[in-house]
Amino acid sequence: MALSPSRGPFYLTSRFYKHTRRSFGASNRCPNQYPLHRLHHSGPPPNDFPRRTPKITSISPSVTPTRRGPLDRLHMPGSGWAQHELYLNFRSREPPCTTWYTDGRAVTEPPCPPPNPYFLSSIRTAVARYPDIDAVHLHTFPTKYNKYTKEVWQALFGLEPSHLEMTPGFEESCDYAGLANVTPPWPLKSLYLAAYGGDGASEHEDTPNPQYSVSFPACYADLETLVLHFPNGHDMYFYPEGGARKLRSFTASQNDVVDAFAKTVACNPALLHTLRSVTLDTGPGGRDSRARHVGRVLEFFRQSSLERLELLLNDGHSYMSDSLSEDEGSSANDSEPEQQVEGARADAEAEVDVPKEDPDVEDRWRCKQPYLNLSNNLPSSLTSLSFRAPANVSMLEDLEKWIACANDPTWLPNLQAVAFRLDLKNNLGSREELSREQEEVLGKKVERLLGILAGRTPSVQIAEPRDHEELVYPLLI
Repeated sequence: MALSPSRGPFYLTSRFYKHTRRSFGASNRCPNQYPLHRLHHSGPPPNDFPRRTPKITSISPSVTPTRRGPLDRLHMPGSGWAQHELYLNFRSREPPCTTWYTDGRAVTEPPCPPPNPYFLSSIRTAVARYPDIDAVHLHTFPTKYNKYTKEVWQALFGLEPSHLEMTPGFEESCDYAGLANVTPPWPLKSLYLAAYGGDGASEHEDTPNPQYSVSFPACYADLETLVLHFPNGHDMYFYPEGGARKLRSFTASQNDVVDAFAKTVACNPALLHTLRSVTLDTGPGGRDSRARHVGRVLEFFRQSSLERLELLLNDGHSYMSDSLSEDEGSSANDSEPEQQVEGARADAEAEVDVPKEDPDVEDRWRCKQPYLNLSNNLPSSLTSLSFRAPANVSMLEDLEKWIACANDPTWLPNLQAVAFRLDLKNNLGSREELSREQEEVLGKKVERLLGILAGRTPSVQIAEPRDHEELVYPLLI
């Protein structure tokens, strides 16, 4: 359905799309199959894949209409498809970007198209006409310092969506706090936020009692599912005013995921009892985490009531090594002082005042291998576990702890499905490289670990971990 443009450049379109993408919700799995089994798929959709007809209303702030891709599913639990999605793309309001090439050429994007004077009224019309809108997608949404965002939030008054999705522009931050001014309050259940910068702040990070400020308004306190994509470890963490009360699923992908999650659980004590699913994905690369934060995460795992845990954790690296070549980066890492931390607890409990201007001393606070010592810190409530890490010397040694735990019948007594793969690139240089003989030993240890778990009574199902790109799509709980 489309509104007539006879009254001017009034671009409000509502389209129906059919898709053949596979559903990712646990509710659609076959009998006797666990969620991890249904996540690794390529080729045509299976015959039992439910075909749905999502409805998308797309509105553009320029006279050039923008449409959302029909196969781009939302980052919401289950199928990833809303009943009716309101899609607002602000890309045309971004300043033109100039790309410089090594040969001196400069290519500038074409100028922004003229603005649509009916944009805000188009949003109000959609709000009034489509009461069934249950998802709002703000693409390339500006920051809170842009006065335009206040008008957009006001135009959305009256909606009652259960899912909100926001991605920023070139500033890597957006006005997610503006939702606090929307009335009536939205009954949000899930949020996807792909932003590097947030509204939080940290003080006394290197002390036993760090202080974190509120980073989200109270309108987000009742979220049940949260996905933070590309968060930084300083100010993008989840701490709504009053604390999170109902959060059941947390996902953090790329950049400082360990630090962001550590601060989130430190600010919200209720998560020990409400969280059921956690996904942490550093990406194929990795970022250094604070050892104190790694220790806090391990402590949370051990004390929590988690049922599903998905981890893709790779070696960390500093900003300085980002600009080096692979060989230079390896040699630089080889020369850095490294302190092995048992369970990442020693540094986590240290109370030394570290001068930040001394890079050698500051390195003591870094944890480049957050995937170690995990087996002894998993909660007994786990029913499914997915683990991906690099194949290196440290992991070869750590596998002995995994095997010892697997041989203990009291370890993870409720485990039903496990995925375990060591295939990520080693980022720590030659000191962590495996010889050919060590690679064979590591492969045999992984087979032994999975064999022990498969031989349990009842048997633990062996599955494949989800691809990195799929981890930002939360599963049903």
